[in-house]
Amino acid sequence: MAKMWIAVPLLVLVACGCYGAKAIHQPISIDVTEQNVKILVEQQAITNAAIKDLQEKSARQEEMLRSLRADTQTRLQELSEGVDALSNKVGDQIQRRTYAPPPEYNPSGGVIPSVVTPVDSAGNAQPVPLSPAQTKAIYDAAYLDLNRGNYSLALLGFREYMTKAPDTELADNAQYWIGECHYAQRDFQTAITEFSKVEESYPKGDKVPAALLKIAYSQLQLEDRAAARATLRDLIRRFPKSEEAATARAKLPSLE
Repeated sequence: MAKMWIAVPLLVLVACGCYGAKAIHQPISIDVTEQNVKILVEQQAITNAAIKDLQEKSARQEEMLRSLRADTQTRLQELSEGVDALSNKVGDQIQRRTYAPPPEYNPSGGVIPSVVTPVDSAGNAQPVPLSPAQTKAIYDAAYLDLNRGNYSLALLGFREYMTKAPDTELADNAQYWIGECHYAQRDFQTAITEFSKVEESYPKGDKVPAALLKIAYSQLQLEDRAAARATLRDLIRRFPKSEEAATARAKLPSLE
């Protein structure tokens, strides 16, 4: 009986000794776990940054598409009216059926130039003013490049239009699209400058609210939230019934 009482503690000690040895030799993985957590945190940060960048790009594309849709509707209406006017003009010409000799015809001999180049007092040739149809063609080509994503070509076209026809009905649109070209190319500071010219040069133009909205978006891209808030509030105050004001109201809470 005494031997049995001695054997039991010995078995307990042996068992505990084996378990203790196993516990002592068990590898400690705290450092490894911390490293894995750190890697996961870094990967999550990268993922969040990528998602934010995609959201910003999506917002810019959506805003540009909205502007393009609005302008396209206006352009289609103008095109329809232009086609009707041209059709009426052609009909009038057919009805008249009048004959006029070609401009270069000269009964006394020689050739009369069909286009007379104007000159200044010093005799220097001056540029011939373009017809409305010619300036319209410049605008349409630039607008087509914009829709195709050819922003550099579109920028050249709209700038040429502004040089040739700064006082026409489409001039404020052209100036606005110049700002859009810079915005699409992520030149946000220049975009603000160009969008500002819409109101400076054409304060009564219908593109002023859209220009103010894009100024605010450009300021956000430059991380100037205070300026963006001020611009959005100004837009809402001055153009409360505009579609851009509705967009500004929806955007403001996220900037407070």
